Amino acid sequence: MDDLPAIVFYYVDGPNLEQEVYGPAKLIDQGTPLPLDRALRIAAQVLEALDYAHQNCYVHRDVKSSNILIESATDCAFLTDFGIVLNVAGPRLTRAGMVSGSVPYMSPEQITSPMNVNLRSDVYSFGVVMYEMIAGALPYRVEPGETTDPDFLIKEKHLKSEPAPPSRWNPAIPAELDRIVLRALEKQPDRRFLGCGDFLRHIRELDLGTPSPGGGRRTGPVTRIVAAEGIVLKPPPLPALIPDYLPPAAEETGETLAQRFMRWLPWILFGVSGLILAVAIALHLAARG
Repeated sequence: MDDLPAIVFYYVDGPNLEQEVYGPAKLIDQGTPLPLDRALRIAAQVLEALDYAHQNCYVHRDVKSSNILIESATDCAFLTDFGIVLNVAGPRLTRAGMVSGSVPYMSPEQITSPMNVNLRSDVYSFGVVMYEMIAGALPYRVEPGETTDPDFLIKEKHLKSEPAPPSRWNPAIPAELDRIVLRALEKQPDRRFLGCGDFLRHIRELDLGTPSPGGGRRTGPVTRIVAAEGIVLKPPPLPALIPDYLPPAAEETGETLAQRFMRWLPWILFGVSGLILAVAIALHLAARG
């Protein structure tokens, strides 16, 4: 029995964020906003985790409140469920017409062009979560009797409707936080934050926290990501944002130069073969002429 493989998961003793907002019964129309300082602390933790994933070329694609666990003893947020994660540095396996994600949290591009999803889709989805935390309600929801096809209506609202400012539901929300959340929920990806690191920077610049003894702002315990393999990853200090998330350098991935060369060798050979074929065809046509 000792040689059998096993998967070990970190046990998080506590509720998920959806239960924190809506209670154990998860009554979507009866949510309660979290205290602003706590909501911002949780937001900073989750955005750190998402930025760490993005810096390693992974887009979560299913960011939602039920996928964020809150450890009761530490109030630390855990980002979970990487079941449909996308490696933007690898081949796209999503087929045409295939939609991934949860409808209330989907970015417009996840609905209309899932092949073009990138890191800014996670910005949008966490914008929905952020709205939910501070307003106690989703930005787009179905009112009783509004439709018999709620998923279709919510998708239409993601695509065509402008969300009300969170302060409509919670007057304690300052105007600057309204602006931050609404920017994350922009329809066009290039009008959102550059990424979750940029989103996090704007959250941290809000002057709502309690000064820590050493200066700066207290953001709570470092976020941890519970990966599919059960490994707990602790994000390092925020690295520089990688534009559009190019593949990480060899020293960041642990690849040697030889391993990277072997990974690209089939493409190199394919290109050389195409060039040789093109030259051969050109010479043949020249000889005939």
